[in-house]
Order: sequence, then structure tokens, then C-alpha cells
Amino acid sequence: MKRYLSIGLSLLFANIVLPYLTILFINGQECCLSVKDVTLQGCLMWNLMEQMPEHYAEEAAKAQAVIARTNLYRDFLEGKSLSVRAKEILAEGNERGIYFLDVKTSENLDKILKNTNTNVLIWENKICRIPYHYCSSGKTRDGQEVFHSAEYAYLQSVESSVDRENTEYLSETYLDKEQFPVDMEVLQRDSSGCVTEISVGGEIYSGEEFQDDIELASSNFSIQNIGDNIRILCKGQGHGLGYSQYGGERLAESGKSYKQILKYYFPAMTVSSLAWEFS
Repeated sequence: MKRYLSIGLSLLFANIVLPYLTILFINGQECCLSVKDVTLQGCLMWNLMEQMPEHYAEEAAKAQAVIARTNLYRDFLEGKSLSVRAKEILAEGNERGIYFLDVKTSENLDKILKNTNTNVLIWENKICRIPYHYCSSGKTRDGQEVFHSAEYAYLQSVESSVDRENTEYLSETYLDKEQFPVDMEVLQRDSSGCVTEISVGGEIYSGEEFQDDIELASSNFSIQNIGDNIRILCKGQGHGLGYSQYGGERLAESGKSYKQILKYYFPAMTVSSLAWEFS
């Protein structure tokens, strides 16, 4: 037992503690996330780093910054404190092996956040949860249609055909009929093409449930029988709601500002300045 405990502690030190201490020594403690005395800016910087794809265009990064700030403010409205949210972000970063912000990244994120001032997305004078995904199936999904509630009317479906140019737009999954010997039939799709109901062996599931169970890239999929295999072809990556990160990046590359990008993907919402007051 002691031997296994020793091995576990060694692995913990080698994989987590040592990298953290090394970066702390090289770059200084300001680059490491600390829950103690955490600031709103620091929390947003770490949040934004986790959310942004690599080599993100600047205006697309600003759009993501506004989304991150809006969602953080929404967390506060739902009762989470800044320190609690910081602990969650730290845990999420540790799960992904992210322990620090190097100086260059820190300066870049700080600049992006400052250039968006205190802007957030507002709908009918409310701060709402803003979803985003990597790449749509060519059209983002309608919130009311997905959640069957007018509460999500701020999520309107928009064309995002540029997503089809993404090299990761299509993905395939193959199932062995011997290991998966059930009949599958898509019963219903929404207006964006995402599956909302599917029959699997006579049982009815939502498209998202099937997507999660089979670990598919999206719920916009088609099913084909090919010999001894079942081929599932997916379009897009992610849930398809709200902001398409790939589409936003392409708009940024075409010269659109972050406000224009957000207005395109959230036509029912407005970008407004709102500084959170801490008590």
C-alpha cells in the first residue's frame, strides 16, 4: 500500500506540482491562477484562455471576451461569488493540464478584455446565458425550438454557411453491427437539420442523448448501413446554439468588428456596457 501511495505522490509531483513550480519560477506568481485576492479581470483572463481556439483572429477573440464576461455576470446573478467561480475555473484548467498564463498570453488576454471595455450582451434588459460552439452545421439552432420556451427567444437561428469550409466540418463514426445489433431510425429534425428524436431498438431518444452516448461531434447526423457496419456522418461540431467560433473567426478575417460579429450571431441582442458592482 505504501509503495502505491509513493508512486501516486511521485506522479502528482511530476505531472502537476513540478510544472506549476517551474512556471512560477520562470514567469512569476502573477501568471499563476490564485483564488486568494482574485480579480474579475484575472478570472475573465483564465476563462477566456480556456474558451478560445488557438490562433484566434483578434476581433473574434473580442467577441468571445464579451460572451465570457456575459456568462460570468450571469453566474453572479445565479448566486455564485467571484471566488467560487475562480475555484471552478482553476479546477477546469487543472483537468486540462493548464496551470499558468505565460507573460505573452497574459498581456494579450488583458489587452483583448480592456479593448471590449465592460461590454456584455443584453436581451430585454436581461443578462442571459450565452452558448457557443466550435462549428455549426451551416446554420445555428433556434433557442425556442430547442428548449420549447420563449425564455430562449434571444437565440435566433442564423445562416453560417462558411462553417462548411472548415476541414473538421464532417466527421464519421462506424459501429459494428455485431456489437450494435439494433435498428436505428431518425424520426424528427429541427429547422437546422439537427436530430431531435431517434428510435434505437424501439426506444425513443433525443438527438443530444444519442450524440452523448455514441460520442458524436454533433446532433446533426445521418445513418447509413454499409456492409457489416453502421456509418454515422456528422455535420459541424458542438451543440449548434448561439455563437459559431469558426464562423466568427471568418467574419473577423473579412474585416468585421467584434460588435458586428456578435450582432450577426445574436440579432435579437444588443452589446451594452455594464460594470459589475461588488459589495
